[in-house]
Amino acid sequence: MIKKFDEKIYEKNHEKCIDEIFENFTAIPSEFIATMKKELKEKMKIGLQKYGEKSYQKNEENFKKVNTIKHAIDEVLDLINYLINCYMQSEYMLEKYQITEYSDLKHILYPLILQSAYILYKLKNEKMISYLSNVEKISEQYS
Repeated sequence: MIKKFDEKIYEKNHEKCIDEIFENFTAIPSEFIATMKKELKEKMKIGLQKYGEKSYQKNEENFKKVNTIKHAIDEVLDLINYLINCYMQSEYMLEKYQITEYSDLKHILYPLILQSAYILYKLKNEKMISYLSNVEKISEQYS
């Protein structure tokens, strides 16, 4: 574990983690990943400003205490709802105005909805929830 924990160390470790995860991922262009990394960094800054001292980036205690798996599940549910709405908008535009480009969008959105549902299914795995919602308690057992 990190000997000293603060938002600067968290930020460096976050960047390192993203680099390790995406370094050999060739399904997405590297330019897109570079842009995504900037966007993730900006979201981190916004979160730190929004939550201040309560942020999980702020210190080790918060890092262990915040139930981020619950937040991830909530966000994926939101994503599924947004994608379903986009799908419905595409259907509407296709049926009402016969704009055929919306058929292509439906074919893109459909698997995205299913993939998001699969991600939600994996996040709701009993072991995932048990371990990641109790990081603070479990870490105390090993201290």
